Amino acid sequence: MTFVSRLGVLTLVACAASACAGSPPPGAKCVSAEEAHHAHDEHAHEAKAPASAAKAEGARVDPLTIPREAGPGEPLEVKVLLDNPFMKVVIITLRAGTVLPMHTAPVPVTIQALAGAGTVRANGSDTRIDHEHLVALSPDVPHEVMPDAGTDLVLLVQQMRGAPAKPAP
Repeated sequence: MTFVSRLGVLTLVACAASACAGSPPPGAKCVSAEEAHHAHDEHAHEAKAPASAAKAEGARVDPLTIPREAGPGEPLEVKVLLDNPFMKVVIITLRAGTVLPMHTAPVPVTIQALAGAGTVRANGSDTRIDHEHLVALSPDVPHEVMPDAGTDLVLLVQQMRGAPAKPAP
């Protein structure tokens, strides 16, 4: 996954091979890998990589806009940005210190703070999260998320799906 900053808006580009069979999620535009790579090159490098390096048979690229701050709204909001056979990407906004109660996920997840900071409590230990630190959880680990007292916390949650990873050679 790649974060690209364009005009002050963070964009998450989620790549999932062979997932183009479905339609793009609401608010997302499905573009070719070459188009996404070209946009990345314009913003991140002076020299462009060969277009052939970005092409993948049946690959899907879903550019997704993610928030920089909580803004107004309900104490707890959940917005699904992407939901395909390979991954689910969710923004969870916790306002005014609202806690995301203890729960589990049946798949591996990562939890990162896009705005604000807080603590993930899992397996009896607390782990600090902010925009520079994330937590990776195995399937079925009970966990809860607590923003710093009285603050807003915007979370990027990625649920991994699909085939297990192959060991490195």
